[in-house]
Amino acid sequence: MLFINPAQEKFGGFLSRYIPVGIPVAIGCLAAYLKKHGIKVHVVDEELVDITPSVLRDLVDGLEKPYIFGLSCLTAHVVRAYQLAEMIKAEFPDSIVVAGGLHPTALPDEALAAGNIDYVVRGEGEEVMLQLHNALRGGKDPSNLMGISFVRDGEVMINTEEPLIPELDDISLFPY
Repeated sequence: MLFINPAQEKFGGFLSRYIPVGIPVAIGCLAAYLKKHGIKVHVVDEELVDITPSVLRDLVDGLEKPYIFGLSCLTAHVVRAYQLAEMIKAEFPDSIVVAGGLHPTALPDEALAAGNIDYVVRGEGEEVMLQLHNALRGGKDPSNLMGISFVRDGEVMINTEEPLIPELDDISLFPY
């Protein structure tokens, strides 16, 4: 699985006056949680690496097919996330693109309407992403999972919320 932190500009862009360097904590925690459960995960931060089709090909080298991509979206970077989803689908048509983060959680319909996102993980993503990954890799239908949204027969399906993780110590430490 490849997690991408989309960025419109390098090193925080217009947010840099408030936050000197943005660290992709959310996808770092997700990656640590999935690695703890034996899933091979790579993380790339677009504030540091310009993502192009050739860079994508290099980043997925050695990952299991079909590739699963996770895009973490703040509102400030959601346009770039949608562009990346389009690039991913053009380069790897059979890949699965998952969007998560604040913006898709608030507006899952918009993320899915962008046309290149297969699933939206809403809210706390650690357990939901683990279950979604396992369902996809196990050949199971993930449509009953809580905390996801997807399109089925042209209709946006928004499943019930996944309960909050009761014990925060179960979440792996951010691998800084």
